[in-house]
Amino acid sequence: MDKKQVAMGIVIRSGKILLVKRPQEFKWNIPGFKVNGEAPEDTVVNKIKKDTGIEIELKDFIDVLNTENVDVFWYLCSYNGGMIESKSDVQWIDIKNIRDFVSEDALKVYPNEVLRYLGLKLQI
Repeated sequence: MDKKQVAMGIVIRSGKILLVKRPQEFKWNIPGFKVNGEAPEDTVVNKIKKDTGIEIELKDFIDVLNTENVDVFWYLCSYNGGMIESKSDVQWIDIKNIRDFVSEDALKVYPNEVLRYLGLKLQI
């Protein structure tokens, strides 16, 4: 069985981070998408545009989290234009308030390099 791949895009704009609410979980998180037939970096760019209305550009590959069942690719992205298409499940959140939106359980699966980039440490 092939491993599932997921691509995550950290989009920062003027001190704010783009977050999406997962309807099946009722929780906020960094935008992430299942990779289907294209490169993970293309998935991030295309899906963020399709799902949010925001145009981004990849700036850097941050890290990959490999587990037995899934590879999660993390990318740093810059905002290039567009506006959120009046969706209440997509918001720009002040990056210093990320803990008010993203659960500690979600943060625990972020790679250390991602946590460092966001200026976060896990609370034990």
